[in-house]
Amino acid sequence: MLVLIVLLAAWLVFRAIGAAGVPVLASWQHAALYALAVTFVFTATAHFNKMKHDLAEMIPSSFPRPLLIVYFTGVLELLGAALMLPQFRRLAGIVSLRSSSGCSSPT
Repeated sequence: MLVLIVLLAAWLVFRAIGAAGVPVLASWQHAALYALAVTFVFTATAHFNKMKHDLAEMIPSSFPRPLLIVYFTGVLELLGAALMLPQFRRLAGIVSLRSSSGCSSPT
């Protein structure tokens, strides 16, 4: 529930900043994009604080080194937040297309 509150609060704050004259946050869509990035960062912090052990307990015992998996997924969430920013949109599109097509080398 806290994650949803962070998402909605960040969305409203960013939209208010956009309404105050910051052009990059002037639309609901752009405000939502930045709010989602903030939410990704917020949830990623759980992978690196005392909650990491709770997250590791959720991983099936058939996977080796659950704490390493927790750290890895936390890093992926931080990268996901960064790839949502407009500066990295092109890179995010390339990564998305390459991962969805199964390509491992340029053609």
